[in-house]
Amino acid sequence: MTKKHAKAGNGYTTLTAETDIWVEPDTESEIVGHLEEGAKVAIYDHCSGWMKVKEGWIPCAADEQPEAPAPPVVYDLYRVAAYSGTNLYSEPNRASAVTGVLPLGADVEAMKTGKEWLQTERGWVLRSRVRKV
Repeated sequence: MTKKHAKAGNGYTTLTAETDIWVEPDTESEIVGHLEEGAKVAIYDHCSGWMKVKEGWIPCAADEQPEAPAPPVVYDLYRVAAYSGTNLYSEPNRASAVTGVLPLGADVEAMKTGKEWLQTERGWVLRSRVRKV
């Protein structure tokens, strides 16, 4: 049986301007997407002027706060089984940028699962490198 667990969200916000989405809460990190003005997004964390959304991190004004509680996010739990660990990729293909490395035994919370790839909050992982917990 696959274990699932949930993390409570911090709320929703409606964007007052268009913005890019970054891999990390830092404008020097890779841009992985874009959101339009007026988009309503779930906020899962805050960090020094940044808000964690499903796809990555977006900057926020100091006075910007979530409008309402966000629903909990349910993840499938996996663990890195490859002896040498595994890379995190920006897209579900090996030609995309490597955004991090997970060591042997690291827990992986899969937001989406596919035949070959798992999407995590930090990037994409090859499914063959992990096992369900």
